[in-house]
Amino acid sequence: AQQSLIAAGVQSSACCAGLQQASLTLDVKPLFGLQPLISYKCVWLQWVLMYLNDIDLIVFLTRVREELLSSADDGVVIVKDNVSHTPDVDFWDEDDHSLTRTSTHFQSLFTVAGFQTIMTRTQDGFPDDLWPVLFFVLKPITS
Repeated sequence: AQQSLIAAGVQSSACCAGLQQASLTLDVKPLFGLQPLISYKCVWLQWVLMYLNDIDLIVFLTRVREELLSSADDGVVIVKDNVSHTPDVDFWDEDDHSLTRTSTHFQSLFTVAGFQTIMTRTQDGFPDDLWPVLFFVLKPITS
């Protein structure tokens, strides 16, 4: 993917840190000789929030919100994650130490972190015996 971005002339950068410490500006290293970005339009979080407890998730998203608002007034966060089949019942997986939250639980965490959900979509094509996968498109609340 990084090579495709370079070929298309898209500037990109990477941050190597756990989400509890990660920042849009922390330890950003240039990829392939490009200078790090100073603003972001989109932060994509795919199958990672399940490994954060609620407090760490809120703290991380609040930090992302502040950085998005300071760098781009039209930035969004896209979350792609498993959601629980059962309304009002989260699932803790002891094997990989992940938490599969309900859609409602995610929505409440996004609100506390200062985001408005502007779109949700279900990933098509997954077998019925797997967790449903939802996309949430989040916009920072400005006031």
